[in-house]
Amino acid sequence: MKLEQLGTAASLRVIGQILTKIADRVATEQEGIQLSAFVDSGFAPSLGHQCSPLLASLANAEYQQRRDREKFFEADLLGEPAWDILLDLFVQEARDKKTSVTSACIASGAAPTTALRYIEMLVQKGLVEKVPSTTDSRVTFVRLTSASRKTMTAYLARQLAHSENSEKVDDVIEEAIDPTLLSAFGFE
Repeated sequence: MKLEQLGTAASLRVIGQILTKIADRVATEQEGIQLSAFVDSGFAPSLGHQCSPLLASLANAEYQQRRDREKFFEADLLGEPAWDILLDLFVQEARDKKTSVTSACIASGAAPTTALRYIEMLVQKGLVEKVPSTTDSRVTFVRLTSASRKTMTAYLARQLAHSENSEKVDDVIEEAIDPTLLSAFGFE
């Protein structure tokens, strides 16, 4: 679909929508860009227990892509249980959800005994910590340490900066055009 096909008034409306969408996107992603500037300067941002929804979304997308690979390849062939645990913990903490050891094992995509070994390794390396449940003595939660949360944030901010640099303008424009406006002019 070409803007010339819409006519002048409709083309201006579409361009206005595109500019609005781009402005909204820049405002939403500004936090990620600022974080990447910190990373590039050698400083890891300190966000405490809160993280950017944009970075959490990026972590979730990476986690889901890894699960999608398992539909095409054997899981143990490409598995990285420790990374899967870290990604899942980052996402769950962004959603303000606690993660039990059992849930972390499931998120790892590995056999339970293998996943438990990886959790212990992550604890020993200071990347996650175990926290006993205050309401059920049978349950133990795992969470990112402050240091690993900062490291994950820095890594994801850098990934965001790389992905933003490689985006195509056409993709932004395609996202920006309101389909109802196009259909009103007979374009699908």
